[in-house]
Amino acid sequence: MELGYWTAAGVLIVHAAIAYADALCIRSAGEKSSGDNHEDALSLLDQAIPDAEDKTNALNQLHRIIEEKTKVSYLGNLYTASQCHDLWKRLQRFREWAHGILNR
Repeated sequence: MELGYWTAAGVLIVHAAIAYADALCIRSAGEKSSGDNHEDALSLLDQAIPDAEDKTNALNQLHRIIEEKTKVSYLGNLYTASQCHDLWKRLQRFREWAHGILNR
């Protein structure tokens, strides 16, 4: 992120979060969301991991990242450093939770 390609970095952050969600769903439920609507992954993840500590916060982080997908991927707006850093923080929080689930 040092070169300032904030939009590209934002796209990669969104896709990393979706990949973590897929990994969690595959590990816990044996399937991943296959629809075009990434919000469906939230529902599947919620069902696949019913008893996880801090799940509500983790799903909120993922939801907020997914909300940015259209903006960063399709609208043609340039993403700012601030927006990218906020997205990165959300990914770090979700990633930490996901690693806890994947490593049990």
